[in-house]
Amino acid sequence: GDHIAGNATIIRETGAKLLIHPLDEPYLRDPTLNLSAFLGARLESPPADGFLEEGDEVTVDDIHLRVLHTPGHTPGHITLVGENLAFVGDVIFYEGIGRTDFPRSDHNQLLQTIRTKIYTLPDEMNLLPGHGPETTVGHEKRHNPFVRG
Repeated sequence: GDHIAGNATIIRETGAKLLIHPLDEPYLRDPTLNLSAFLGARLESPPADGFLEEGDEVTVDDIHLRVLHTPGHTPGHITLVGENLAFVGDVIFYEGIGRTDFPRSDHNQLLQTIRTKIYTLPDEMNLLPGHGPETTVGHEKRHNPFVRG
């Protein structure tokens, strides 16, 4: 539910477009997948305006962000990478990782994603997670107890 709860309001108030990876499209309309059914809210999101794939670029004003497909927490989770920062959502946190005990989550895939997509970014890259404080790639390589080797 935390992935979609504000979608309708943000779209209505800002005119923003909802862009997602196609593998996460079912989460927009399925309260069991987006976990809102378990909270009694049964949330549904407006439909996606378009889809993003690995290597696509999103531009907002003069900010250019490259799309990385970073599955594990969800099959279609994406990370948006800018010049010196990456919006990593629920892939990795400060000395932690995203949950994988949800429908369609995959723990081994999440660890592979972190090793091959996040840890290959520059060590000084700032990581902005969906929860908690920001961190850097280098800090996580040295201190994240959930991702070793």
